[in-house]
Amino acid sequence: MHKRYLTTDIVLSAVKAVSLFFFLFNQYFNWFIGYTFNLSLLGFALLAVFAFLNGHKLDNLSFRRALFCLATFFVWMLFSFVISRSGEYANIKIQKIFLVFTGFAIVPYAFNRSLDYKLFKYLIILAAIFYAGGILYLNELGAISFVRDSKGFFEKAPDYLGLSYILVFGIILLVDSFNILKGFLLLAILAAMLLLGARGPVIFLLLTFLMRFIFDFRRYLKTISLFYAFSGIMIIGYYVSTSNFTEILESRFEAALTNRQNSSLQGREFDYEYALTSLESSPIIGDGIGSFGVVHYGIDGKRHPHNLFLEISAETGLIGLLIFCVFIVTFVFSLTIGGQNSNIFKAYKLEILSLLVFVFLESLKSSGLDEHRALFCFAGLMYTKFE
Repeated sequence: MHKRYLTTDIVLSAVKAVSLFFFLFNQYFNWFIGYTFNLSLLGFALLAVFAFLNGHKLDNLSFRRALFCLATFFVWMLFSFVISRSGEYANIKIQKIFLVFTGFAIVPYAFNRSLDYKLFKYLIILAAIFYAGGILYLNELGAISFVRDSKGFFEKAPDYLGLSYILVFGIILLVDSFNILKGFLLLAILAAMLLLGARGPVIFLLLTFLMRFIFDFRRYLKTISLFYAFSGIMIIGYYVSTSNFTEILESRFEAALTNRQNSSLQGREFDYEYALTSLESSPIIGDGIGSFGVVHYGIDGKRHPHNLFLEISAETGLIGLLIFCVFIVTFVFSLTIGGQNSNIFKAYKLEILSLLVFVFLESLKSSGLDEHRALFCFAGLMYTKFE
């Protein structure tokens, strides 16, 4: 009987882990396997069912406060959306943002056991290994090309930024301990990251590890991780110096530093200026959620200023920005003060905090509010009390 219950627990935890993985990363499957079914909605629905059935009560006043702030922010977005644009433009974006915010609410209730998180962690690591192997293999076959077409898009390339996220998550979760196998896996994932050439993930990964080292330097100094780090750097340095793996990354950094007119940075500078223009023209309620592309590009599509706070300011005004900042302050306060005695801080705080820090840094330069599922789901995980 005990084994039956144990098997049931493992199966349920595995379903939870897969559900959250699909909810966060579904869009990155399509390029490799050509499967276009929206698994993210299925994952979201299963998480919601688990959150409802578990009946797991979070005795955490800070979580309820943060959830209230987030709900208030969503209501304000709806209000500013209706007032500013009379219900135009943002229907799809509001639906996506609702899923993003709801992910913050249901993940702490759905993930009520440490096994749920462990299986999710291993699933991310396996995905990072799979994608890294696929990228390296397809590169050898010539199936990946980072040559841009006339419109500035890569001709035969995957979603390099999204895939870089998964690779970074895998690296962060792999370095909880070190052995020879993990050393080789880290080298393969790092090689794939260099091949993809995403500047932001490389920079923010380094900053995240700097933060992690500062918070847990005693543990790192007591292990042989420095030996592995030194060996890895030497091997990677030799490997990339004799191949073209860093060619894309070097060219993108060079373009950003020396030829800004032909780099993505110039486009971001225009977006920053557009966002500030929107804030000046409508400082209280903004131009309305989802309005950035229509107002500044004449396109009712996926447009944003590549900065989470600028996007919120431009589309929801100073009031929306204030409410969101209250949510951030409430969340940080609960982590630094209220969460010190919880089990999650003892066992998993550096892992999840590292994931959260990386995604937050990325939110300051890439993607829109409706695309930051990982940011809010990882924030929700920080409130979980694992049994």
